[in-house]
Amino acid sequence: MTKKIAIDKIENKFQPGEFDRKFLDLYKQALQGMIEVRRANIKLVKIEPYAELLPAVSEETLRYVMENSPSLHVYFQDGKFIMSDDYHTYSVYYTLPQEVVPCIILGEFDRNLVDNYSEPIALS
Repeated sequence: MTKKIAIDKIENKFQPGEFDRKFLDLYKQALQGMIEVRRANIKLVKIEPYAELLPAVSEETLRYVMENSPSLHVYFQDGKFIMSDDYHTYSVYYTLPQEVVPCIILGEFDRNLVDNYSEPIALS
């Protein structure tokens, strides 16, 4: 069951400079319906992690990702998609390797870099 969290309760536990402020701002805007959000399948080579972090893949995480194909939340910046919310899922897709991965795009993006994408959706 999904638990809803009030937007004003979303907070950062990192020290300044250690987290992706842009992602957090876009995510809050998406929750408020201020920016478009779309589902898309994106080539993994077009996605760059915000931090240089590639966690080890546990059997449990591998099984979960293989059974559920969770989407990576990304935003577009400087010709690529930036991912900063789920390094474990990204690590599984990278390790497999998975050529194309399901994503949730926050905000505007270059439509020429994505083969298919949905109509705008509500982020909940």
